[in-house]
Amino acid sequence: MLDVHPAHHAATTWRDFFIHIATIVLGLLIAVGLEQTVEYIHHSRELSQARQELREEKKANIENFRDSAASFRQASLYLNAYLATLRQSIKDPTTPLPPLKVPIDFVYSQYTAWTTSQREGALTLMPSDEQSANDRMYVGLHTVDQIEDRAYISTQHAESVFLSGLAPHDLTPEERKELYRDASQALADIRYASIVQRVTVHFNPEFGDEHSLSPDPEKPAP
Repeated sequence: MLDVHPAHHAATTWRDFFIHIATIVLGLLIAVGLEQTVEYIHHSRELSQARQELREEKKANIENFRDSAASFRQASLYLNAYLATLRQSIKDPTTPLPPLKVPIDFVYSQYTAWTTSQREGALTLMPSDEQSANDRMYVGLHTVDQIEDRAYISTQHAESVFLSGLAPHDLTPEERKELYRDASQALADIRYASIVQRVTVHFNPEFGDEHSLSPDPEKPAP
């Protein structure tokens, strides 16, 4: 709050009056300038801290994203080979068939810095293009998380036939066919997740590595 104090004595001439008015105006300008300077410094520090936290979170998300993408590529290869063996075992029950255990893993993206910046208004201090880039990246990561989670659930469902300790050679012909359907669905979900991962890298190249934009190494077994 700005305080304006009256003069100690009344102005006796026009010169004194204008000097008095000029002093008040100058004092007000200085006070407003100082207030704006303090606010600018506060916003600059707030924006700098938000950017630092976003950079650190992005670095962690890139590492998690690449690990997840590599895991999904391995899971795709594994399921493609497993389905070929399972299909053969349906034709010939004497074909050795191991239990289904998909080597898949993923880590959810981190959103703490982003949500904190939104809540505290730091994002609004950024240039519009920078703010939009952050929004697009995090919305894309959230989509990837959802699709990867769905693929992971599909693999867990396909594996569940063996949770009771049932051996593969004890599966009935109908159970083998059902396992084939479930494993095929898991493979389809994993391949879809891989496509979404590649799209994410297309719009955020820093998330990629030497394998991220390459197509799946093998087509699904016919």
